[in-house]
Amino acid sequence: MSATIDKRLIRWFPPMLIRAEKVKLPKTLAEVPAGKDLALTVYDADGVVLRNRYDPAAALYPRSQRYFEKAAALLDEMGALQVIWLTPLHPLLLVEMREAGRSERHAEVIAYLRRVQERRDFRLLDCSELSSIAGDPDDFYGGFHFKRANARRLIRAIVGAFPEAFGGETAPITEGQ
Repeated sequence: MSATIDKRLIRWFPPMLIRAEKVKLPKTLAEVPAGKDLALTVYDADGVVLRNRYDPAAALYPRSQRYFEKAAALLDEMGALQVIWLTPLHPLLLVEMREAGRSERHAEVIAYLRRVQERRDFRLLDCSELSSIAGDPDDFYGGFHFKRANARRLIRAIVGAFPEAFGGETAPITEGQ
């Protein structure tokens, strides 16, 4: 096993931190700890992750559901009005994900959230289609991570859908803010 360092990111990490963390990494396959998350990870020969626990074809994990439900219960106890949204994806990624079973996974997630919503007070907004926020495919860094303009569009969509969760009417976000 060998690791390569991404030169674009290295400058943001102090050398002392890199040295300290590097010694913790497994040097051989035998040193990789056993665990269900790691067992689901498939690597290419160059170390690129081909599939892992976040694979869209995988089922919802009970552990993740427990964490979500505990957080929702705590926020209910605190009296917080919760807003859950599914974030927009780049249209090209969405096409690929649909071919990998994303539609079924999406339906499973929505059904799960609706079941939890019967017991917990939260608002749900499905923004996974970029068109739901009038987003721009050019305003993405990658398939999931979008730039400032799409972030503002998403915020406007969420606040517009549930202004009561944000203290009522709010001032619109302008491009300069």
